[in-house]
Amino acid sequence: TTDYPFTAGAYDTTHNGGSEDVFVSKLNSALTSLSASTFVGGSGSDTGNSIALDSSGNVYITGYTTDSTTDYPFTAGAYDTTHNGGDGDYDVFVSKFNSALTSLSASTFVGGSSDDRGNGIALDSSGNVYITGYTNAHTTNYPSTVGAYDTTPDSQDVFISNFDCNVSSSPTGASRSLSDSLGISDSVSALLSVTKTTVTAGVSVIKTLPAAGTLEVTLPSTNKVSFTLPSGISGNVTVVTTDSGSSAASITFLGTVVDFSTTASCTAGCPVAFNFTQAELTASGFTSSEIKVFHDSSGDKSFQTSESLTTTISTFSGGFTATASTPSTSKFAIGGVAGSVTANAAAGIGAAGSFLGLLKDNCDESGFGNGKSLRIYEISYDKCDANQITILADTTCGPMNVRVEKESSMNLAGMPADQPYLHDEKRMVVLSSPITSDVMDFSIIAKDKRDEFYEKIYADQCTGTKQYTFATGYTSEQNNAASLLLPDWIKNNAKWWSSGEIDDQTFVNGIQYLVKHNVITVEKNTPTENTDDSIPKWIKNNAKWWSSGEIDDQTFVNGIQYLVKVGSIKVN
Repeated sequence: TTDYPFTAGAYDTTHNGGSEDVFVSKLNSALTSLSASTFVGGSGSDTGNSIALDSSGNVYITGYTTDSTTDYPFTAGAYDTTHNGGDGDYDVFVSKFNSALTSLSASTFVGGSSDDRGNGIALDSSGNVYITGYTNAHTTNYPSTVGAYDTTPDSQDVFISNFDCNVSSSPTGASRSLSDSLGISDSVSALLSVTKTTVTAGVSVIKTLPAAGTLEVTLPSTNKVSFTLPSGISGNVTVVTTDSGSSAASITFLGTVVDFSTTASCTAGCPVAFNFTQAELTASGFTSSEIKVFHDSSGDKSFQTSESLTTTISTFSGGFTATASTPSTSKFAIGGVAGSVTANAAAGIGAAGSFLGLLKDNCDESGFGNGKSLRIYEISYDKCDANQITILADTTCGPMNVRVEKESSMNLAGMPADQPYLHDEKRMVVLSSPITSDVMDFSIIAKDKRDEFYEKIYADQCTGTKQYTFATGYTSEQNNAASLLLPDWIKNNAKWWSSGEIDDQTFVNGIQYLVKHNVITVEKNTPTENTDDSIPKWIKNNAKWWSSGEIDDQTFVNGIQYLVKVGSIKVN
């Protein structure tokens, strides 16, 4: 709407169209005066992500733009004056202004044929410009230079590029996968400590690694495995492919067995990470949470079930990564053990073990009423500190199976076999499963011999709790009787909307988001077109009362559901 504040004489005083324009603003140190402010952009979507100043006060910015029509402003003689992606693809921009923001002295694109985003910018003492970000240009056409650290891209790569102060010379580029084929997140400081190699069957390779260095090995199967030295310790690492020897018949191996040795000490722990694909996982018959890293700690050239290491499973665009740490070296492999889940659960694995929880195998015909036997009392999560999902549940017709499904993994929620009930009347037991901070939603699937329960939880906060009440005490009515798990931000939206600080559409956008993610449920026959564009005043009063605690969550949501039903709020 062009009402972002700009200053007279600024380089660009007009919003350029599209959904977003970049702004650059300069205030005094007390933040009481706006001394310079400008737009910069084209007719597409333009986002500024980072800013830096040189010793003369010139201003450098980087970000990304979808202006495939090339109307994002560039300057004559710049390194690249052409947007490199197709319609809707992002290209990196680097732009330079004078300190008064009245003149664009240099501006360039940089990128490949897919999405490229500039996230950081810095200058050295000579005024050379360095940018970093990430690229999806795995077709190898993000520009790199001869002799750079890494000129071969993976599926999504970090880039580091260097220009002169007028962004006119070709960049110096180094790239490495942001979520690479081992699923290990990279930082700029880690880029130079990774040594890559490829092995053929049975042929040893020796590499010298710096302290905390990582050897990334491409195996004959094209899967990768890595070995990392501890902090402060350098040394030679030798790797060779081998076989599993006379290992336990119950172990199913995924991929290649490797033998690592090193002249360095691994007393402090040397992490080993294998990647594997969904196809390999499916063929094995295991879930990702059942895969373990095995280490021949006995030195007998084979693996036993007792030689599995504590393993962390993560995901990346090409599959999964299994990571473990060991104080010694020799043969390593990944795989699963047939029957291990049921056996361990029956033996009473603790709640942190993520195994199947078994209640006593019996069946009370009366159940909780109307033949239903399963109750879920509460689902809560803490993904920032405890990193745990907790379920309070009970069954009158056990055993009970509780699964926690996330976007790319499944865990079986666990409990001690001899755990006492937490409440004599409710007879609750606790089951738990791990959760990490990047998980945005998960589903709970619980079953016993007669009944079943399903609930999807949207986890957009660090913690959340959903409790269930029971009119007649059985699962099929739980969703209608459940307390709501509404995120804090929607209550803030309600407060701001009721006081006129945000407009109707911004508030409705928040409601549509909650409907989309099943936080607020609406009837299936809800109209898809508004029958009345106006929102009645009483719902704004409801929003005010709800934000101040004068009415409860359900009363507020009832009003929203009514407006969706009659078409005053549109959902897609």
